[in-house]
Amino acid sequence: MRTKASILVVDDNKGLCDGVKEFLEHEGYTVGCANSGKDAIALLHNNRYDIALVDIKLPDIQGTDLVKKLADILPSTDFIHITAYATLDTTIEAVRQEQVVSYETKPLDMDHLLAVLWQIMR
Repeated sequence: MRTKASILVVDDNKGLCDGVKEFLEHEGYTVGCANSGKDAIALLHNNRYDIALVDIKLPDIQGTDLVKKLADILPSTDFIHITAYATLDTTIEAVRQEQVVSYETKPLDMDHLLAVLWQIMR
């Protein structure tokens, strides 16, 4: 039986990070949180994550740029972009990234997120 994924949530909204972490841990996932690009890079150097949820707008780096950096560190990670400010430009830029498997808008629908995670891991 396959174990559930290890997930990194990168969002500058600490409340969102903590809420997603709590929900996913209740569902059996292992979850790490980072509130900046710098923190996410540090976590990825010391931990393996199967999936990373990355906010498009972070205080220290654009999410699309962060995905490039994180994918260089751990190429096997799949990425889901999350954003409260969806625009056509950010959507196009995000989905053009080879490692990005989904683009989700906030507020996150947690049932939908679970379905996306299930699709990625099967």
